[in-house]
Order: sequence, then structure tokens, then C-alpha cells
Amino acid sequence: MTMSPALLLMIIQGVQAAISAAPGVIEVATKAKELIQALFTAKLITKQQQDATFLYIDAHAAMVMAGITLPHWLVEPDPAS
Repeated sequence: MTMSPALLLMIIQGVQAAISAAPGVIEVATKAKELIQALFTAKLITKQQQDATFLYIDAHAAMVMAGITLPHWLVEPDPAS
């Protein structure tokens, strides 16, 4: 039985938040990839899901290290009514 895409997305969102908040971005990304590998080893995700998630983690960590803030992390003012 594989993990539902919705549950995997929740894990990815948690990883993304941890990488964005952590001063040790590389260490958090490494641990996150270990978690994803464990999910694959336990046959809860597919090889394709593992590989795609690894790429996402690497890309997000690189953006955080470069000081790039993704738009969905920015606070925007309420629209004028």
C-alpha cells in the first residue's frame, strides 16, 4: 500500500517549513531526505515520488541559502474594500 498524495504533500510542506525556518538548512534538508528515503524503503512511496521529492528539497534548500523568499511565505496587506 502506498501513501496517499495528500499525505505526502503534507510531509513536503512540513519539510519546506523546517528548511525555511532552520539556521542549518543543509542539515535539515539532509534529514528530510533521509525521511523520504525511509518512506521509499518501507514501500510507502514510489521511486518516482522519492526522486521528485529529493529534487524539491534540494531546490528549496538552495533558494533559502540564496536568500530567496518564495511568494507564498510573504505576508501581504489585506485588500482595500
